[in-house]
Amino acid sequence: VLGHTSNLNSHEEEGVIKTTLLEGSIQVNANLKKGIILKPGQQSQLSSKQALKVSDVNTSQVMAWKEGYFRFEGIGIKELMQHISRWYDMEIEYQGEVGEHEFVGEIPRNTRLSAVLKILEASGIKFKVEGKKIIVTE
Repeated sequence: VLGHTSNLNSHEEEGVIKTTLLEGSIQVNANLKKGIILKPGQQSQLSSKQALKVSDVNTSQVMAWKEGYFRFEGIGIKELMQHISRWYDMEIEYQGEVGEHEFVGEIPRNTRLSAVLKILEASGIKFKVEGKKIIVTE
């Protein structure tokens, strides 16, 4: 760490550790090889195969959780449902083929789950809640 403000994101089901730099600089190392110094607005992604990738990102989307929002720009249904699963502590099950959808938007995180699912149903996807499980169908 070389003086910074950053966000670290690591969820087992994604199989990747993401480090996003907001200000300052940070050096990211994989397997003790020579590190990469991130610039503000960049994100490193370290996969379970120890491959390190760096890309420019929209930091407002990455930090939306801190501001109390789900903020999405062109993500698919499965990635979207991973976020919802973690936030609402729900299991996700897919029944049948769920087509390719791309979501863009912003929803306050204090929104009730039923309201979030109703918003998402406008895309043609159907949801059923059974206890702690959300069943996704099309």
